[in-house]
Formats: sequence, C-alpha cells, structure tokens
Amino acid sequence: MTAPPEETDLSPAEHPSFEEWSRATLRRRVEVAAFSITGILAIAWVVGRVVLAGTPQNAAGARWIPVQMGIALTSAAAMRYLPLSRRHPIGVGSVFFVGMAASVAVHLGALGGFDGPYFYAAYLIAPLTMILPCSLRARVLLTIVPLLAFVGTFALAYPHYFPYRMIHIPIITITATALVSITLGNAAHQLTRERYELAAELERRALAEARELERRALARVLHDDLAQVTTAARMELECVARKASSSLPRDEFVHLAGLLDAIDRSSKRIVGGLREQQGERDLPARIERMCALLERGASLRIERQVDPGAVPPRQQEVVYRVVQEALTNALKHARATALRVRVTHAQGGLTVTVRDDGGGFDVGARAAGWGLVGMRERVEAAGGTLQIESGVTGTLLTVTVPLATVGHE
Repeated sequence: MTAPPEETDLSPAEHPSFEEWSRATLRRRVEVAAFSITGILAIAWVVGRVVLAGTPQNAAGARWIPVQMGIALTSAAAMRYLPLSRRHPIGVGSVFFVGMAASVAVHLGALGGFDGPYFYAAYLIAPLTMILPCSLRARVLLTIVPLLAFVGTFALAYPHYFPYRMIHIPIITITATALVSITLGNAAHQLTRERYELAAELERRALAEARELERRALARVLHDDLAQVTTAARMELECVARKASSSLPRDEFVHLAGLLDAIDRSSKRIVGGLREQQGERDLPARIERMCALLERGASLRIERQVDPGAVPPRQQEVVYRVVQEALTNALKHARATALRVRVTHAQGGLTVTVRDDGGGFDVGARAAGWGLVGMRERVEAAGGTLQIESGVTGTLLTVTVPLATVGHE
C-alpha cells in the first residue's frame, strides 16, 4: 500500500497571501485524502476476500472496490503531479469527489436499498469536505456537486429502490449533513484565516522590531566611534597647525577642518535619522522634517503635500521609508533639482507619489538596484503595490498601501 504524503505546514513567509496558502493546502489535503481512501479500500478488499468470501457483499466489492481504488490513485497522482492541480485544485478535486461519489452509489446500491445498513456510508460524503480550506462558494461546490452525483447515479442505476415510504429520512439526513458540513467547514476556514493573518502580522512586527534594534545599535556605533575619531582628528589637525611653519598655507588646514566639521554634521544627521523613535506617529511631521533636512543639505526644492489623518504604525513606517528611499535615489542618481511628494488618503488606503525632474533611468535595467527591490518588498509585505515610470523628463513613483490588511476569497 502506498503511504500518503505528509502535509507540510506552510508559513506566511513561504506564501505571501492566504489564498495561495489555501490553494496549496487544499491540493495537498485532497492528495492525502485520495491516498487514505486507497488504503482503506485495499483493506476492505482483503476483508472481502477472506471474511466475506462467497457472499453478495463480496461479489459487489469484487466489482467496485478496484474501480474506486483506481479513481483514488489516479486522483492522488493528478493532485501531486498535474500542473493544472496547482492552478485549479478545486476543479481537479471536484472531479475526484464526483467520480468517487458516483462509484460509491453503484457499489452501495448493489449491497441494498435505502433501508440497508450499507447506505449509511452515503452520509459521510459531505463531511469529507470540511477539512478543505476554501471559500464558501467553493465549499458549496465541493459539497453539493458530489452529493448530486451520488443521488443521480443511485437513481439511474437502481430506480426500483425509490418507491420507498420512508424516503424522506435519507433525503433529510443527506441535506442536514451537507448544511452542517458547509457551515462548520466555513467557520473553521475563517478561524484559519484569522490565525494565518495574525501570525503574519506578528512576524512583520518582529521583523520591524529587529530592524529598529539594528538601527539603534548602528546609531550608537556611529555616535560613539565616529564622533570620537573625528574629534581626535580635529585635535591632531589643530596641533599640527600650531607646530607647522608659517610658510605652510593655513588655507589647507582650514579646508581640512571644514571637511571634518562636515563629516561630524553628516554623522549627527545620520544618527538622528537612525534614532528616530518608532513611537512618533505624526507622518506629516516626519516627512516635513526629512524634506527640510534634505533641502538644507542640497541645492534643491522639495514640494510636499501630506494629508493629515490617523495612519497605523506599520503603514506609516512603510510610507516613510518609501519616501526616504525615493528622495535619496533622486538625489544620488537622478541629479534632480526639484521634487514633489504627495501622500493622500483614498479608498481605505494611502497613495504616495514622488516625482523628480532628473534624467530618468531604464526601469528594467535598474530593477535590481538603487534599493528598488527592498522598496518593493516592503510595500508588497504591507499588501500594497509599487509602480515606476521613468523617462528623459524625470521619474514618477506611485505607491498604494491599504490601511488594513484585507483578504479576498
């Protein structure tokens, strides 16, 4: 007997969206179910050969158990190896359930009618779909269609069973099990979604906290070590200037002292940016301070417009870092002289645009550089999108970030 594959616990880091995780998990669970049914049927076939030899039950099993094993094995192989099952696991899985339901209908009918003990196995068809992670619409499809296939096949193959005065009992039971299975399965799916999204959010927060600790550690190193080195260099320069002969031009010493002062100011500015507190949640003030700092350090003007309003900490950090990276790229690479920053609230999210008048660049050639990869990863991790348009007249970066993580079935 072939052993069923183990189901892998897929984490948010491996699948960026809950829908992708659901598709992969559904495919794997249908595969496991098919392997498990194959094993159960193999045991039933052996029992039939040994225990039920010569009985009508053995005759029915000898005809239909191999057929059901073939359907189950084929479905398991399809779910594992067929590329279509990775894209559309619900469609491939529904074919498996329909085939099994139809063959079970013929098998059970050969063993007896509605009042026989074997017919109770039909009530297990609907609960099998409870373990599948899928939307309510897909769950209804995976539950109702196999039941219809079972009832239709049973009616066509054994019409003489239907003049049964207690037929309302199996009808009510099958309907009730279907409704309960759909309701409980959907509730379990929603709980799984909430757990998945909570785990993803905790992971993102842990990553943000780790980055914050790294920034603060780097700030301490820059403040302690670099400040000490520049101070010592300035003192040595002053000592050399006092001891130097008057024939040496003092302009050189003044120039070197100015360079050291510039290094000191730059390091303080970097340390200040690294030590910016995560608790500060005034996004307009943060962007205003950043733009003012850049304007003082470079000969350019930055037009900014940031709509006021409450922004969750995570989304605020994403927007701030995206604007920071975009402005830095414009200054370092595009040689821009004018920039425009806009952050607006619209349709339950934030829209960020950063435009410069630089020379532009080839977006395809630079897709892996200039911090664009990290910027895109940061935005997509928050459920947003990033678009870049660049030409000879400048570059336009557009980012949309939802204010809340919204899942779609």
